[in-house]
Amino acid sequence: MACTTAFAQGIDRSNVRYVVIFRPAYGLLVNNQMIGRAGRDGKESHVFFVTDASKITSFRGTKAVKANCIEELDDVVHGDECRRYSTTLCMDGVDLAVRCTDKPRSVPCDVCAPDSPMQRFAMEAIDAPLVTPPEGSDSNGTPSVQTAPPAFTPPASASHRMNAAVRQPAPAPASSPAPMHPTQTVFQDSDGMYDDSISQITPSQAMILDAMERIHRPCASGSESEDPFKFASQPSVPASSRVQLPPPSSLPNDSRTFASRANRANDAAMSRLARTAKLNKYMVVLKGHCPFHFGRSARLVLEADDVDCPDAKAVSMEEYLVFKRMFDFAPYTYCFQCCLPQSKNFNGEQPACHVGLAYKKGTACPFAGFIFKAVYSMWKEEKFRKLLVRDMGEGAKLSTLDELIAWAVQEHAERGRYNNCVEAFLWFCGNIERAKPQFFA
Repeated sequence: MACTTAFAQGIDRSNVRYVVIFRPAYGLLVNNQMIGRAGRDGKESHVFFVTDASKITSFRGTKAVKANCIEELDDVVHGDECRRYSTTLCMDGVDLAVRCTDKPRSVPCDVCAPDSPMQRFAMEAIDAPLVTPPEGSDSNGTPSVQTAPPAFTPPASASHRMNAAVRQPAPAPASSPAPMHPTQTVFQDSDGMYDDSISQITPSQAMILDAMERIHRPCASGSESEDPFKFASQPSVPASSRVQLPPPSSLPNDSRTFASRANRANDAAMSRLARTAKLNKYMVVLKGHCPFHFGRSARLVLEADDVDCPDAKAVSMEEYLVFKRMFDFAPYTYCFQCCLPQSKNFNGEQPACHVGLAYKKGTACPFAGFIFKAVYSMWKEEKFRKLLVRDMGEGAKLSTLDELIAWAVQEHAERGRYNNCVEAFLWFCGNIERAKPQFFA
């Protein structure tokens, strides 16, 4: 089947195994629609780009280029990054982008598996792009295999990469194709290759069959293949068999589908909002109290009651300032005075007790420094530090100030967490609340 770019976006055949895109243009969004025509039944499928070696982008920076994602298409076709990652990076963003090597693995692209059977097949097809007639002819002198028509002559610098840029074939000898015999059968699909009436297959058909056998060979019993990329699709079974087969390697399981990734993003957002509710509960009670008393001994002491605070003298303020100044927040993510999250793009992550704060000259946050001081003074206490390392360290020792800083500034938004400084504060407050249920009542 051959079709134009517009028609290619409307094909909903379920058994399309291969898509060949000739000289891709129009940007990644349109090409993703064409790519999506293959494998709609969940079985293994492949996409080839036939393109020149030159870049696809021509007017970089223009509005049309940006709107149609032409530069992103160029990254997918000509880039050295995983094709799957380059595509999902543009479509879904860095948090949801996946690679062929990410678990669960799928059919790899040519970057992730340059020696795969399909890649070798593509390279062989490039080296022998035309079907040549065999020595024998039928009784009428007509060749038994039709010679391919002269092909378009590509630029001298054409490249050849399967799934990224496949070199266009060299021109055929200047001779007109012989007419086909009226009784000759022309097969339009791959099923014709397996017809019992065919006594002999052509070299090109044999090459395709060999590649398909290598790709669809059943997995060896007993243990998995040493090569993680060499997954087999569903093996052929007799019609009478009713054995439940595993899903094909090209079909992502639930963790790779768009819906599941969207659910994970929603779950992460809800987790952060739940943390915001806890922060609001804790900060309302802690407002106006000494963070050093709270961090070192888990006590509530009003700052006005102890101006000359002995707990503040017990820690090095110079070291604390080094710790605090290492935090550099992106705009509208965290309050730079107190480390509480803000509602960037109206995501609702700012605690209610912090809403309405006007960042004007001379205006101080009512919670300024509390989380920074509480976490730092809590870390200085060995009994708390050991528990923190055990429960939240994830391999970090946190034995020095540099280790604490490197760990505290990290953030795992994809896991529904704030930065580790806020997470350590929540962990500390949560432990106090479990030990003293009325502490934050």
